[in-house]
Amino acid sequence: MKQNSFILVFILFSFLHSNSQNIKFDHYNDNNGLSHNSVRHIVQDKKGFLWFGTYSGLNRFDGYQFKTYSSSSIGENKLYNDDITALELDNANNNLWIGTRKGLTLFNIETHTFTTFLPKKNNPNSLQDEEIRSIYVDKFKRVWVGTKTKGVYLFFLKENRFEKIPIKGFHYVKEIFEDKEGNIWVGSYETGSVAKIILNSSGTIVKMNNYTLSIPNSNTKNPYINFIYEDAKSNIFVGTRQGLYKLDKSKNTFVNLYIANDEIRGNLGPYFLSVAQAPDGKYWVGTLGGLIVCNQLEDIAIGNYKWYYSI
Repeated sequence: MKQNSFILVFILFSFLHSNSQNIKFDHYNDNNGLSHNSVRHIVQDKKGFLWFGTYSGLNRFDGYQFKTYSSSSIGENKLYNDDITALELDNANNNLWIGTRKGLTLFNIETHTFTTFLPKKNNPNSLQDEEIRSIYVDKFKRVWVGTKTKGVYLFFLKENRFEKIPIKGFHYVKEIFEDKEGNIWVGSYETGSVAKIILNSSGTIVKMNNYTLSIPNSNTKNPYINFIYEDAKSNIFVGTRQGLYKLDKSKNTFVNLYIANDEIRGNLGPYFLSVAQAPDGKYWVGTLGGLIVCNQLEDIAIGNYKWYYSI
């Protein structure tokens, strides 16, 4: 998931409440032309269009109205499957990569053409799992694809070839992220957690580091990962269903930023769902209990943030 220069919170209620101030949101739903009220992914292209991946089709928003792309569209050139699980923009090539429950789809924004890649029997160079969970285009313009059951692949578009990247225990790959140094981070859960793939200057894999995430007050390890993120100070954070983790670079281990205050922990819930940095430098964090705005992500554990929640 790339870091974006804009902040967009897409919610199904019109405002949030805080003990300090109110934030007003414009509210869009299926009554305004959105194909489905459950929105999984949002990206913005270089022309400013917003693209929404929903449970029922792809939507483009120009600031005034929605245009829907779905499998029920007229003609043969259309989305193969409507249940969108991942979105990734390649602005340099005007491509939008779409992950669905049935295949990886390439949508060219200029020509409005769809190409879908599916598993092919007895073809080792094809995708081996039809359900896509994550996509990332790296600085070499290669496409990394995370699947539900078969791990992570590198896709070489010109050769129409998928190459499996073997990472032990990584079957369900929920997140793929590239840090400022060009390292690829992969997020899974249960049998695998976080992997750091180190590349050389030509993009060849030279080393992999695997990490285990321990859950406070539990013998269970490796919770479900929602995001991997690098802050302005080049710290690596992982948002999970069991809290927020930070990489301790001195020990090369991830530490849970445990919220000791029972009331705060109860209000926010254990799920850390998303994060972005606003133009003013503050971080906006999506949790199960609402929206957090803070100066640095470490502040959340000590309760130093503004909290906005639905009423």
